[in-house]
Amino acid sequence: MVAIWIKFLKSQNKDISLKIYEIIEKIINWDTTWLDIKPLSWKENYFRCRIWNIRIIYTKNINWEIEIKKIWYRWDIYK
Repeated sequence: MVAIWIKFLKSQNKDISLKIYEIIEKIINWDTTWLDIKPLSWKENYFRCRIWNIRIIYTKNINWEIEIKKIWYRWDIYK
């Protein structure tokens, strides 16, 4: 089954998709120095990364593995 966020990236402009893929790679490799990342207050171990008006919601588990949960626009992501 294809993750919903992969469908979102495929529906976007090629330049936007490439930029988001680069940021996902940085998150997975723990290279988050210049990224706008904040923890979500309503879920433990959930974080959001802001890119323009797009948000990446991801989680870290006990083994410090990253799982991308959702990528969507700011106005619809938190519903």
